[in-house]
Amino acid sequence: MSDHHNASDLTEATLERYSRMPPMDKNKLLRMVNEFVVSTTHFLNRFSMAAERQLSDVRERLTSLESSVIVLETKLLEGKEITGGVPAASAPMPSAPTSSMPAPPGMGAVPMPPPPPGMSSMAPPPPPPPAMAFNVPPPPPPPM
Repeated sequence: MSDHHNASDLTEATLERYSRMPPMDKNKLLRMVNEFVVSTTHFLNRFSMAAERQLSDVRERLTSLESSVIVLETKLLEGKEITGGVPAASAPMPSAPTSSMPAPPGMGAVPMPPPPPGMSSMAPPPPPPPAMAFNVPPPPPPPM
């Protein structure tokens, strides 16, 4: 039991040791606290700016993807109008893509397989909700 110290004994010994030390100069303590606050503020500002930059990059990529989806949906609807609502599997496939974008998987020279039995009589699924644009500019950087 002599090897193990009680937590209250350690606390009392620590308090006794530090109570004999002279108090710290108030100006020095104030400088240390101010330096800590300033360095923490700089870190948080840099972190916030980096996070805003990354969110802005993601927002730009998301906007680009939304634009691509809108273009593809428009092409799909135009294809349905041209074929008179005939499924794409029985409609002739174009030999080359109409835009500079690569064709999605399954849309090359090989025709798509027909839908499973019983699927052609079912109503098509509802369209997805309209895309929301998050065109909110980031806040200005804090004054330094």
